[in-house]
Amino acid sequence: MRSCKARTVLLGALILSSGCVPEQPDVDPALPKERQAELYVDWLRHIDPHVTHQGRQRLREIGAAAVPALIQAMNDRDARVRAASAQVLGYVRDIRALWPLTLAAATDESPGVRHAAASAVTWLGPEPNSAMHSAFRRCLLEQTLSIRYEGVPLKDAIQDLSERGGTNVHTNLGALELIGIGPEDTIIAEANDVTLAEAWCRVLVATGKPVTFQIEPPIYVSSVEALTRLVEERRQRKARRAKLRRLAQRTESGREVWQRLQTPVREARFDGMEFSSVLQFLAQAGKVEIQADWPALDSVGIKRSLRVTYVQVAAPGAGLVKGVHRGPVALETLLWLVLADVGGGTELEFIVEDGGVFISTRKVIDERLKRRK
Repeated sequence: MRSCKARTVLLGALILSSGCVPEQPDVDPALPKERQAELYVDWLRHIDPHVTHQGRQRLREIGAAAVPALIQAMNDRDARVRAASAQVLGYVRDIRALWPLTLAAATDESPGVRHAAASAVTWLGPEPNSAMHSAFRRCLLEQTLSIRYEGVPLKDAIQDLSERGGTNVHTNLGALELIGIGPEDTIIAEANDVTLAEAWCRVLVATGKPVTFQIEPPIYVSSVEALTRLVEERRQRKARRAKLRRLAQRTESGREVWQRLQTPVREARFDGMEFSSVLQFLAQAGKVEIQADWPALDSVGIKRSLRVTYVQVAAPGAGLVKGVHRGPVALETLLWLVLADVGGGTELEFIVEDGGVFISTRKVIDERLKRRK
């Protein structure tokens, strides 16, 4: 006897060959985006693959406004709809989908949906197009394995997956503790011939709490709440830096300085080097003046002699290693990495003024920007 899926495919082929494909009603573009998304989700149920493809495309174009409808569709009875929704959510990369996708990757009855959801989870990292992220993602999706954890401490299961996958892992123990999970808490998780990404989802869902992972890299395990907060902080930081970039390019001298900040750095290693020496290196590399506001930096405990903990750019073609950025890297990016390293809990920034770069605390930078208005 043919399977239900086989009969559905056969029926679809007969309908398509007969030319009697049911028409899909157009969606009024004047409708709110959220309502449009609900209607386009219906297209994912259509028997014509061209219509379902168009539905996915339209949902991708709607973007964040489609996320609620797509999350709801992850509970649809039709596995095709669930898988397609997971694929679109991976493309949209909205943090609201992280937990629903993790759950689906761990518990959905359809192997196709589990794989699509796990794949989408791996897209929700901060730098999905970086070489390091791509390497981790391939490892998570191309490697298959079987797991069997019966009453195993969570920390041991995480360590086992890390070793078997050959991937570094950082666990936010503080965030897990806040939702009642300790490293010695035990889990029960079992799966055969699943991708490494699916295995991670199964282990973390087995805690019984909203816990998941992102590719930083390395793999970063934390609570959904903490990851959501982290993503929002990054979004705000990215918007802030974009604003500073626009302000810098309002004048001809500013544009010239910013152009120099795009100088590619192919290889560099600041491992224990003094902060002031690193700034000298960057100034020479970009042929740009870099002035640090030492009085303001000293007031928050950042001295000239403070050591940069670990910032490294590897030459193009070098192997991918945790914490190492593959060159070439723009001087601007390298400067932000250094400021994040020495700043610790203090947010340091830089602006372009007087034909050079000025580094200080965010408070001082804001004061200077206000005086410009």
